[in-house]
Amino acid sequence: MFRVRAAGEEPLSKWRDLGDVGTVGIEFIVSIGVCYFAGHWLDVRYFGGHGYGDLAGFAFGLVVAFRAIVMAGRRATLSVERVEREEREKREQRAAERELYEQREKHERSRERNS
Repeated sequence: MFRVRAAGEEPLSKWRDLGDVGTVGIEFIVSIGVCYFAGHWLDVRYFGGHGYGDLAGFAFGLVVAFRAIVMAGRRATLSVERVEREEREKREQRAAERELYEQREKHERSRERNS
């Protein structure tokens, strides 16, 4: 869903990022609309058209739509956590490599002094 790019990662199209955000809104509207019309159809077909099916369908659509928003938020959080974890691992790896390089340099300088 929402995606944060790590340093050095190939940038994705801005349209793709916009599409990821836009799908939440589309899913919100479609969920409410489909559930409303299903409730309306049930109301007219089986309950005499008093509007109770419309209300129930709309309410169910709201529940489904907000669930979609919560799930999108969870996906975004997981994506951010994954990117942060990858960046932290890269920083730790670079720090370990730098420390190893400094130890080698120190060892070589001490060998040169002793020679």
